[in-house]
Amino acid sequence: MNELYKKTLYTINAKWLIHEIFEYDISKANISILLQYGYISPQEFNMYSQMNRMQRQIAIGRLQQNPMYSSAISRGFEEARKNLIISNNIKEDDIVSIKKDALYVMNRLNVTDFGNIHFTLRGTYSMFLICMGLEIYFFWDERTDNYDIQIKGISDDKLYLHEAFISIICDILRNVQKQDIQSAMIMISQIREKYDNGELPTECYREFNSSSCYRLKNMGYGVIDLTQDEMLTLLPYIDKSYNCAFLLELHKILMEMMFTR
Repeated sequence: MNELYKKTLYTINAKWLIHEIFEYDISKANISILLQYGYISPQEFNMYSQMNRMQRQIAIGRLQQNPMYSSAISRGFEEARKNLIISNNIKEDDIVSIKKDALYVMNRLNVTDFGNIHFTLRGTYSMFLICMGLEIYFFWDERTDNYDIQIKGISDDKLYLHEAFISIICDILRNVQKQDIQSAMIMISQIREKYDNGELPTECYREFNSSSCYRLKNMGYGVIDLTQDEMLTLLPYIDKSYNCAFLLELHKILMEMMFTR
C-alpha cells in the first residue's frame, strides 16, 4: 500500500517532469480537522471561518499551544492524506509532492470529500522542476498566453521581490512548453550575458532563494533594499554568482530535457 501519506513533506526524486499536475489542499485545514474530530463545535467553526486569514491563524496558533490540539491537527493531516490516497488509489509514482495538507498529483481526483474535510483543486500545472533547491510548478495557457507559476522554497512574503526574475523564468519555461527547448536555452545564454553586464532590472540581482538579499562580494551579509541609484553605485560590488549558478543549473536541466524527450 502507498504509505507516503505518513510524510508531512515529500518531493519526487526527479529533477524535472513534463506532465499534467493537479494541486489539491484542504479548505480551512486546521479548523476542518478540529471540527471533524470533535475538538470544536460547528458554531466555533463558523466563528473561525468568518475571521480573515491572519486572525484565524493567530486564533488557531493560540489553540495549538495546547498539545492536545496540536497533536489532533497533526494526526488529522495524516488521516486526511491517507483517505485521499486510498480512496483515489493513488500510486507512489503518481505523487509529485506533499506539503502537509497539499498534494500535487498526476491525475485528477474523483473523491475529495471526507466528512468535514474537503480537498479543493487549487491549481493545475504542466511542468515541474527543481533548480537550486527550489520547486517550480508551471503552466502556460496557449489560448490566452497567460501563465501560472508556483515556487516552493521562498516564502510568499518575499516572492514579490522577485517578480522581474520570475517573469524571465516564465518566458523561458513557456518556450519549453511550446516544445522549443533550443530557443529556451538560447534565451538563458542571452539573459546570463545581460545579467553579467548589469542590464537587467535591479531586483534581478537579489539572490533567488529564501534570503532574497543583494549579496555583497567578500562579505558575509546581504542587503534587503537598494534604490536604483544605489544599485548602479554598488553593482560592481554585488555578488552575482548565485543567480548565475541558478541560470546555469536551469540550462543543464533543459539540456537534459532536450536529449531525453
